[in-house]
Amino acid sequence: MMSIQEINKEESVFKNEKQMSNDNNFPNPRPLKGGIKEFQNKNSFFK
Repeated sequence: MMSIQEINKEESVFKNEKQMSNDNNFPNPRPLKGGIKEFQNKNSFFK
């Protein structure tokens, strides 16, 4: 069984990933910490 903190952390990571995939649909996505390359890598599994 996961602790509440772990579950909340998982959910917030998921929300962030989802938000990033949404941002990637815009012509000029905001650059993230780590730069565009990391941004594209993180989003590659949403395509």
